[in-house]
Amino acid sequence: MSWRGPRFGRGEKGARPASERETEAGSGLTPVDAGAIPPNAGAIPPNAGAIPPNAGAIPPNAGAIPANAGAIPANAGDSQRMRLTGLHHVTAICRDLDRTTRFYRDVLGLALVRETLNDDDPLTRHFYFGDARGSPGTLVSFLEYPSLPDGVVGAGSTHHFAFAVDSSDEQLAWIDYLRTRGFDCTDVFDRGAFRSIYVRDPDGRIVEIATREPGLLPEG
Repeated sequence: MSWRGPRFGRGEKGARPASERETEAGSGLTPVDAGAIPPNAGAIPPNAGAIPPNAGAIPPNAGAIPANAGAIPANAGDSQRMRLTGLHHVTAICRDLDRTTRFYRDVLGLALVRETLNDDDPLTRHFYFGDARGSPGTLVSFLEYPSLPDGVVGAGSTHHFAFAVDSSDEQLAWIDYLRTRGFDCTDVFDRGAFRSIYVRDPDGRIVEIATREPGLLPEG
């Protein structure tokens, strides 16, 4: 069974605007000197084309990285260093939260850990799914906007997100499980560092189920 991700269309280049011609008025020429060519017309000045001695010279500090770039303030202890420790959650938009709940909770088995209204848009429902404790790093949340148009794939959009399973055998079991429930699940794709299968949620979003092993290792 083959599967292709969404195609990205090419934008069409717009036509360049036509140049505007400027008209000259009042040349000031009299009938006597009209069209006369001055004696020195076309003469090239002696220094024409000369390159200044410092042309193209690169300033001594060009491209220099400030001495303190990336430095951690001297009074910052290990517990105060600014560093990201992983994903907390991912938030997406859906059309129908009840339908979304049936997929992520009842089919995929995630816990519905919080049902609330969005802090920034109090009229919008906002559900969080994850492990039973709602641990950061396991969470995916959804905002419900029934009237929004379908999403468009392009720069700035999210292509997909992936859940993890512990083994290839478990991943194969997911294929059978999803297909027997009417979901169009792909065969396994071997990505080298992990193996992937794909299914779409009720809003058409691509959801990946990936193995943890063999894992992404730093090169070298």
